[in-house]
Amino acid sequence: MRHAIIAVCATAAAMLFAMAPFDATEARQRHETAQTMTPAEAEDWDVVQSTFTDFSRRGFAAIGQRVPQLEAALARAPASYPIQESRGNTILLRADDHVAELTLAAVLGAAAQSTDGARRNGAGSVSVVASPNVYGTIAMMLGSYFNEIGEHGRALVPLERGLAIQPDNPLLVVERGGALIKLKRPADAVAGYDAALAVEDIYMELQRGKLLRNRGIALIDLERLDEAEANLRESLALEPDNEVAKSELEYIAELRTGAARNEVQLTTPNHVEPMPERKK
Repeated sequence: MRHAIIAVCATAAAMLFAMAPFDATEARQRHETAQTMTPAEAEDWDVVQSTFTDFSRRGFAAIGQRVPQLEAALARAPASYPIQESRGNTILLRADDHVAELTLAAVLGAAAQSTDGARRNGAGSVSVVASPNVYGTIAMMLGSYFNEIGEHGRALVPLERGLAIQPDNPLLVVERGGALIKLKRPADAVAGYDAALAVEDIYMELQRGKLLRNRGIALIDLERLDEAEANLRESLALEPDNEVAKSELEYIAELRTGAARNEVQLTTPNHVEPMPERKK
């Protein structure tokens, strides 16, 4: 039977293009005033914004046309570019989607507690400033584009660069895991999910269901069906309506009756999380 599996190349379709991106002018004014973006970073964000706009008209071809620009921008990224960064009494949050907004709320709560403690200790207050996730977004754009056109080995280059500068980005972990599955390296994908799940971070925790789901899918390819089922069921406890996890549990049941294994095929519906299929 047909069934859905990993959210791979269209993880980016959901994260990058179904999200409501920052308005370029407002973002530039707000973030330059707060001195959170360097001039080069602001220029690279303009490239991202123009790609967003073009993607809404032409789809992934818009990324393909800008690959050299995006690769050059990613090469300019700093050695460290975490989603959440402390700068004295300021917490910088590189947020760019609805999940990041939830994260921001959590961070604001933590900041309020810190502020109370700072006041009691005679220190200054703590502020939280949101900024576009410029280089994490570029890494996702490039990785998703190469996954989309079937160049999974090439997808690993920007994804691993992105994770090197932003190891706390679970969406890059998932996109990389999808590329590894297609390259028949499920053990490496599982190792990446294990590392991400071990991180004690609010942003990682908010994506725990996605990480567990994709770990379970990779475990199926390693024929570790009991572990895969446990991961998929745990992911459903966090995201009860996820059809991908439900479909994979059906697939596990079929495998246990001796059904043939199906090759993973990825499809990318417009602006939604993908429903990849296994080819019969």
